[in-house]
Parts: sequence; structure tokens; C-alpha cells
Amino acid sequence: METWASINILKGRVVSLLRGDPSTPMEWEMAPLEAAQRWQEEGVDGLHVVDLDRALGSGTNEVAVLSVLEGTRIPVQVAGGIRSVDEALAWLGKRAVRVVIGTMAYVNPDKIGEIIEKTGPRGVALAVDFRENTVLSNGWRRDEKINVFEAIKAAENLGVDAVVVTAVDRAGTAGGPDFGTYEKLRSQTEISILASGGIRSSEDVDQLSVLGLDGVIVGRALYEGAVRPAHLRSRL
Repeated sequence: METWASINILKGRVVSLLRGDPSTPMEWEMAPLEAAQRWQEEGVDGLHVVDLDRALGSGTNEVAVLSVLEGTRIPVQVAGGIRSVDEALAWLGKRAVRVVIGTMAYVNPDKIGEIIEKTGPRGVALAVDFRENTVLSNGWRRDEKINVFEAIKAAENLGVDAVVVTAVDRAGTAGGPDFGTYEKLRSQTEISILASGGIRSSEDVDQLSVLGLDGVIVGRALYEGAVRPAHLRSRL
């Protein structure tokens, strides 16, 4: 199972958002590139870089995201506010191995097919952010009126290679993942699933691996030292 380090960027700073709320971010005392290089050296499999300002429609952290892409050598997937085919292709042309699409996939699903035609299915993942089983988009402010299981079926129909499934109410809480939802999802699909939200320990990662998930995205637990990549490598 792959371990991806989350690098959420808000106004140029690396942060974690408690339950997706941008009004009270937990800020980590390192620049995006510094964080990326640290997790690279500690042995994560990849970097999950999210431009929160673009996701929220309040600006851009393009320079910071580019610094991570240009200053690291491990896989980087880019997320946050990618709402056109041209934007997605631009990131894929700048060394991103994958773009994670949320709002555009739900509003204009045909656009995902356009990206896949040009890059293949491995270049795109669907963001499935959910609260109380309901999928959210547009910076967690728009209710898509579908549940997480319907979203996975939509991902299969779109032909994407992977889904990033985030339990928004657990994000940044260090309260533990939504194991029940992940177990049900794994039983219903063979698509690659990356779990995000609430991971607090190596034991949580172990349990997600036992469930058969393909990857985890770890944020707060990495920055606080509760999860260490070297320790994970010795266990997985």
C-alpha cells in the first residue's frame, strides 16, 4: 500500500484543516517545498499537493505547487480547484503524475473523458469528499446529492484510474479513519482507493492495508510525528 504525504497549501502556508473548515487552519512551520523534501527524504511514496485557495476560489498557490513539482523527484499528484481540461493538462505537463478532480467531474463529467483521451486513465483521480455519506464539492460547500457509493460507480463509468476518498468530518481530527465506509467501498469496486481523513497512527494505516486499500494520504499525523514513513515501510 502506498503512503502519500498531504501538503495542503493555504495562502502560501502548509496547513491542516479541521473538518474541512478553512477559518481555523492548523499551520505547520515549514514552506511547501521544505515539507515536500522532508517527506521525500523520510521515504513516502508520493506527495498529495492541494491548492486550498483555488479550491475555495480565493486565490492561487501556483508558484508554491510548481516549487514542489520542480524540487522533488518522487510522484506528485495535484488537487484543488482544477476546473478545466486545460488546467489539468497543464499540471500533467509539469511533472504531476496525476490530477485529482472534484467539482469538474460532477458538473461536466464529459471533460474527464477528454483528459483521459489525452493522458490515459492513470493521469486522473476522482475526489470523493464526503460528509455523512453525502459527496461534497466546490471546496466542500456544494452538496452533490449523491452518496459516496454512487460516486464510486460514477468514477468507474468515467474510466478514471483511482479515487481519493476523504471523510471530511474526520479530516484534521486525528480521530481515526472511517473504516466502515472504506471496507464497504472495497467490497464494491476494484478501482484504486486512496483513503484520507482522520489517520492518527501506524496502526490505522495497518488496518486500512488489511482492508485492501491501495493507498493512504496522511497529513496531521505526519506533521505531529505520530506516523513515521520509515516505520511504515518496515510494517507494510
